[in-house]
Amino acid sequence: MTELKMPKLGQTTTEYKITSWNVAVGDTVEKGDVLCEAESDKAVTDVESYASGKVAKIHFEVGDYVEVGQVFVTLE
Repeated sequence: MTELKMPKLGQTTTEYKITSWNVAVGDTVEKGDVLCEAESDKAVTDVESYASGKVAKIHFEVGDYVEVGQVFVTLE
């Protein structure tokens, strides 16, 4: 299992709001695939996978806030 943590996408942002998911449980992703879109107080950003695997769990729903460093997707 690989736990993907929310990366720091901006210098001062500490949390992001999930605005949409591009993957679902059971999907296979490759490194660089866009997992979701996340919004900060400044912009909406694509969040890319930094590992390959099959999506085992999505830990947050659209509208949830995720802090930098929190596990937001688990791959198997």
